[in-house]
Amino acid sequence: MAVRTKTYSSQTLLALVFLFIPMIVTYLKYTKKESKEDLTYNKPNLVGLVISDNKPEFSLKNWLDGSYQNETDDYDNDHWAFKELMVRLNNQFYYKAFNQIRVNQFVSGKENYVFAEVAIQSYFGNDFIGEEKINQFLHKCKVVQDTLSKKGISLILAYAPGKGIGSPTYIEDKYSQPIHQTNREVMTKQSKELGINHIDLIDYFYQIKDTCKSPLYARFAHHWTYYFDCLASQKIIKYIEKLRNVDLPDVTWAEVEISDTARSRDNDVLKSMNLYTKLEQGQPLVYPKIQIENDTIKNKTKVLTIGDSYWYGIVYLGVPQYCFSGGQFWYYNNRVV
Repeated sequence: MAVRTKTYSSQTLLALVFLFIPMIVTYLKYTKKESKEDLTYNKPNLVGLVISDNKPEFSLKNWLDGSYQNETDDYDNDHWAFKELMVRLNNQFYYKAFNQIRVNQFVSGKENYVFAEVAIQSYFGNDFIGEEKINQFLHKCKVVQDTLSKKGISLILAYAPGKGIGSPTYIEDKYSQPIHQTNREVMTKQSKELGINHIDLIDYFYQIKDTCKSPLYARFAHHWTYYFDCLASQKIIKYIEKLRNVDLPDVTWAEVEISDTARSRDNDVLKSMNLYTKLEQGQPLVYPKIQIENDTIKNKTKVLTIGDSYWYGIVYLGVPQYCFSGGQFWYYNNRVV
């Protein structure tokens, strides 16, 4: 009696090998250390992606309610061998094919400029909250200012230019519309009328933008350039000196560097885009070699700042530490930096 032996074709074996490649590469992602059990996972190098190191723990309860299966699927998806490669290729495809940025609430503009959608809406006045609300808010500020003044404390409001104001010519035509009344327009007007201490960095921006040596907003950045951080620091220090009749340590520079490669936060959105190929900045940016007076006699005025991420640039320069007596930064009034 003859017995037929089942054989596998080379194509079948090749297909099986390809099926096991992700498993093999996933294991190779772990860096072996002192012992066989001591393995360190090499995470995908993706900005903005939160990956948990903790594997879902099995229990009868989470198995029966389905949470174990869902958590395990999420864990395996994040720890897949080609996670970083696939994310970068996917983002690159959308950017090149459709000019879409795979960063939440950011859009692409002309000549590779990127914008937060809120900055565009703010520029055209689509986020206007109304004169009545602004009036109520500023009257409260005036009461707080007058109360603090009796205690020898000054309240100062700061109006900062967003990227919509900073680079309007690079906003895509599809967003173009008539500019309506804006929050900034009403707030600066009423602040003057009510006698509220305020620094109008938007007006300052308009004064210098045509003669400035450097773009005040870089292509792939959400915040001001490092150069405008330096200029804004000087402006804020001078305002406080005049208001408080004090002499603060100065931020100065005698030399600058011109670079086509973005530094500091001048390409913060580009990093978050997680593209496969690197995009060139394509514009010269100015980087002052700043010097800050280290004068303990002058550095006696403490400044508490309540604001958003724009103030981080001032923090990174060292201004709060060396000019404002170590004053704190309360990020959105809910976290102390």
